[in-house]
Amino acid sequence: MLKKQLFSGLLIILVGLTPVVAVAPAYAATNTAVHQNFWDSLVSFFTQKFGLDQNQVKTAVTEFQAQHKAQVEQNAQNREKTRLDKLVSQGKITSSEEQAILDELSKLQQEYSSSSLQNMTPQEKRQAFKKEHQELLDWAKGQNIDPNLVLPGFGMGRGKFMMHRGWFGTSPTPTPGA
Repeated sequence: MLKKQLFSGLLIILVGLTPVVAVAPAYAATNTAVHQNFWDSLVSFFTQKFGLDQNQVKTAVTEFQAQHKAQVEQNAQNREKTRLDKLVSQGKITSSEEQAILDELSKLQQEYSSSSLQNMTPQEKRQAFKKEHQELLDWAKGQNIDPNLVLPGFGMGRGKFMMHRGWFGTSPTPTPGA
């Protein structure tokens, strides 16, 4: 019973750490080793502090990370869909263009997944982001869609560059209706 309470407490603490964990990787200069060391240290701390099985704690942390990542990605997709829906209702893009944009963003998300960037240096990541950005611009132009209408939510929620605005040295385009 005590272990269940401690385990529940661990999960509550993990949820409480979510804002810290969400910001910490940005300050770690995208260093995967630093990020992983944080989680390993957290697992060790809880294992020792509460006398829990290390494998159970590690499993719980891994599940939490996966759930949190999935939720962040889903929230980003929902925001992007809402933003594009506004563009459709304003007559700036058609429904078929909206779907094409969503499909292209999904394709790029698969091609430039966080895991594919994990072992890159910061410079290599910047190059990959620029390449992805250029691919999206080229695609939009090829579809006769104003690239400024495609870019505002570009890359959000993928753990790569949540603060997209100005990343590529371009002026941010405000979200319609904002």
